[in-house]
Amino acid sequence: MFTRRNYRLPSRLAAVMGMALFMLSCSTSMVSVAGSQPRADRPVSDPIPQTGGGGNRYIVQLTDPGVAVYAGGVPGLPPTSPAQTKQRLNLASPAVRAYRAYLSEKREQFRKKAEQVLCRQIVFDNHFDMTIHAIVMRLTVAEASTIEKFSEVRGVTPDRKMELHTVPAGNPDRSAQ
Repeated sequence: MFTRRNYRLPSRLAAVMGMALFMLSCSTSMVSVAGSQPRADRPVSDPIPQTGGGGNRYIVQLTDPGVAVYAGGVPGLPPTSPAQTKQRLNLASPAVRAYRAYLSEKREQFRKKAEQVLCRQIVFDNHFDMTIHAIVMRLTVAEASTIEKFSEVRGVTPDRKMELHTVPAGNPDRSAQ
């Protein structure tokens, strides 16, 4: 007999696998050399079209690591990575709260620099700071190329809708359907 408890492990495993696939796609598609021109193998002109002003949505990954992988290095901010602390990641810990505040300030500095360079107001659609430090924002193709050259930017990737191909938990053999 299946109970709710029996479904915890598969659903957690699916969540972990989904996050791992997301991180893998982010790490392989966002890495670029600061100051480089957009590469032909990574079309900057193929994002999800959006209505309204500001162009298309892009994911801008900043150079600072996310909370889960921060190994130290910023004076006054201890490491938060479980690999360094040898403890589970505690989101309420003073170290994590301090590092997240630091990342928030870095995002604000980036926003001010982008506004100065692009000569317009910048609004972030979203941000990420746990596994990667990234921002989702609307840019034109030319603006994305300009932003990619900032020293604090690791990479700029068009936000694309992708179809998720998974096998439902509890049915690893789809051919049996």
